[in-house]
Amino acid sequence: MAILAGILVVIIGVVVLLACWYFSPEEKLLRALEVGDYDIALEIYNEELDGEESNALTDNLTKRINAVKENFINGTIDYEKAKLELYTLEDMGIGDVMPLLEEVEDFVNALNGSRIAFSTAETMIQEGNYEGAIGQYKQVLEIDENYATAIERLGTAVDNYRSEILAEAETYANNSLYEDAIVLLSLGLEVLPEDAALSEQMRIYEAAKAQQDKEDLLAKAAGFAKNGDLPSAIELLADHEDNAELKAAYRKYCQQYEDEVLAQVDALLAEKDFDGAIALLNKALTVLSDNENLTNKRNEVEAKKPVSITTLTPINGSWDWNEGNPVDPFGNDYSSACNFAIHEMLGDGTKSIEYRVYQNYSTLTGSIAPYKSIEEDGEACIKIYADDVLIYTSP
Repeated sequence: MAILAGILVVIIGVVVLLACWYFSPEEKLLRALEVGDYDIALEIYNEELDGEESNALTDNLTKRINAVKENFINGTIDYEKAKLELYTLEDMGIGDVMPLLEEVEDFVNALNGSRIAFSTAETMIQEGNYEGAIGQYKQVLEIDENYATAIERLGTAVDNYRSEILAEAETYANNSLYEDAIVLLSLGLEVLPEDAALSEQMRIYEAAKAQQDKEDLLAKAAGFAKNGDLPSAIELLADHEDNAELKAAYRKYCQQYEDEVLAQVDALLAEKDFDGAIALLNKALTVLSDNENLTNKRNEVEAKKPVSITTLTPINGSWDWNEGNPVDPFGNDYSSACNFAIHEMLGDGTKSIEYRVYQNYSTLTGSIAPYKSIEEDGEACIKIYADDVLIYTSP
């Protein structure tokens, strides 16, 4: 009986210990987490454990956190359940497990994103959306059980996408739409950076477009020149020093324009139209700003350009310049002249004025017309003296 009593005491003690262990707040908390009673688990921690931490609790929660990670990896629990349990543990605020908790949360989020990317990529590749599939397959992580499959499918998607881009670009190029082909290949290279096939085709089409652009520029410039618009032809071909053919055409049109302008200037000078000649040269120099011949010609014309006699200082006498109504007996009006003076037949009919020119001028020009008040048989003339020597008498 004594032995049986001793055994009974031991059994009762073990049962009591097991009961204490089983119904301890820590075990109740872990069981609640195990079955997904997260609100109860948090309540047990806050009320029964009163938020107190212990080494045993930390060890058990560490095991639980690692179990969540493994269960999510092998698919025993889904993402929502894993996140909910991890959030519950986070709300407990147990400092010793927080680093591991954050690490597992990041892992779960990354793996979940990887799985979503793989699933999305699978759908896209079935729909023929190879560009989208490439982007999604690239997001699959090595920790993902789908990683090997994703790498294989990625290669297939890349091959199909490359073939699509090259075929579409070739269609554009066959219709001489090189710009569109280049834009398309550029987009392709954003998806497949440094792809050898796309890069090589890009170089081919860029060369073809450069040739096309050159021919278009030459044709357009020739059209301007044919219509007498050399400045537009020159402007169109400027800044193409890197192309010998465009450079040669540019120089040809520059020479033609220079010759044309100089010929027109000489014609204007023959008519004593100095202002017109200078204006033409100034306009030409806006097109050929560094042209030495045009610059020299402008300086030459400006040096020969007549000046108004009103700019000189008279020594004696005076006229009323640009006053009155300069109309002749036939109704012709001379008020548009640069300068004019009206002389009526008063007194002895003589008016004079003297200037010093200091050998700066060699020519005196002007027009003489009868004033409206002159008599029918009236006469008048102008005499010009230089150093008291009569050198000119008008008709």
